[in-house]
Amino acid sequence: MKSSFNLNPLTSFILLLSLIIFSSLAAFSISFSNHINTGIIPPRFDFKEVYYCEPWSFQLDKYSFYLPRESIVTPVFHKDNFRGIIIQKNKEVLTIAEGNLSYDITAGFLAISHEAFLQLKGDILLLPLEDGYFKKRIMASARQHIKLPEITGLGFKQVFLPSPESYYVNFENDSVQLDFIPPYLEDNYNWLLLYFGLLVLIIILVIQILTLDLHPSSKLLQLLTNTPPTLAELLIVLGLFPIVFFAETFSGLRPFTGQIHPLSFVFYAAMLVLLFILTRKKLIAPQRIILNGRHLDRCIILALVVFFIITAFSAYKFPTGMLPGFTYQGLTLYFLLYFLYALGREIFWRGFLQTLLERLWGKWAGLILTPLLFSLIFFLAFLLQNRGMALSLYDSLELLFFVPATSLILGYIYYRSRNIFSSTLLHALLLFLPRFLTF
Repeated sequence: MKSSFNLNPLTSFILLLSLIIFSSLAAFSISFSNHINTGIIPPRFDFKEVYYCEPWSFQLDKYSFYLPRESIVTPVFHKDNFRGIIIQKNKEVLTIAEGNLSYDITAGFLAISHEAFLQLKGDILLLPLEDGYFKKRIMASARQHIKLPEITGLGFKQVFLPSPESYYVNFENDSVQLDFIPPYLEDNYNWLLLYFGLLVLIIILVIQILTLDLHPSSKLLQLLTNTPPTLAELLIVLGLFPIVFFAETFSGLRPFTGQIHPLSFVFYAAMLVLLFILTRKKLIAPQRIILNGRHLDRCIILALVVFFIITAFSAYKFPTGMLPGFTYQGLTLYFLLYFLYALGREIFWRGFLQTLLERLWGKWAGLILTPLLFSLIFFLAFLLQNRGMALSLYDSLELLFFVPATSLILGYIYYRSRNIFSSTLLHALLLFLPRFLTF
């Protein structure tokens, strides 16, 4: 005799809400812990003065630095808090040594506390730059040398400032980056995974609680449970995958950074047309391949709520506005382009592939395999583009966690709403707003 265990809606609501509250408290306790660095939205740094320095040698753990006479030193501030120095070549190149290895340096950034900087400087004189025109040129170019460890997680770029006890070194020789992995990021790797893992769980639970009363139509249930994929549909998937792989990876851009290559846009637009034609010819099942009007208001609420949660847990504050220099017409056009691009992605990955996998092996296959296949594309692209290079800490977090996690969220919001508009709107918001919001 079979027994089933089903919770009534009120009990489900209370249980889900309790889990959301508990997970949120756990995530914020990690975020506000003094010894854990979960990253921040890239801040805007300021410069107050530019200096020449005397010949300056100093040791920082295993690194030895040498700045020749009249090297340029620019202190970096964020909201009047000292964050480090930019050093730039003037007449002679700078050098940094690590053991027996020595590198010539043209410019770079040392993120360090003010107290540690004063200890390194010692009695070395820093003379203010008097040439106003030269000073403006230095300040104008200084910002491009500020490079911190960064990861694009759930649409938002996160940078990792060192703690007062630590530091970060990033220098360049012309265009060649010499990036030294900071120990403070390695130490926080597991905490980062736990924090953002909790965030993904919170989002899944919120989507669940906001869709408790939504159920698939009888027509869709018939498709999902009693209509296995045809041979034509399976062959179409296999035929489209090389196109998708090329569209996603040929530009070398990561999937949720808000950067779109024009040819990628063209490829997905062409795929939309192709899927529409195949649907009209009844070679693929038409359900959920196109936008529909079912609970459209709920889809908008879902996408906005999820984006708000991601923003709150990524930035820890409300945005103050949009980037200056853009008109409302320009921003509207940008969003429309992002929406159309997201629509192409979502119709293939969610409306077509996830639904097909669900028809083939069940809902969990659709929810799990679709993000894994999406991530596999970028992982293979990384291996092809970086042959012989090990997967860095940043790449492993982005490719093996954030990309599949973001794809899972999009897949789950589509699975619960059964409307491609919900995942498309959230996808477009993740591509658009993190690039244009200011904090």
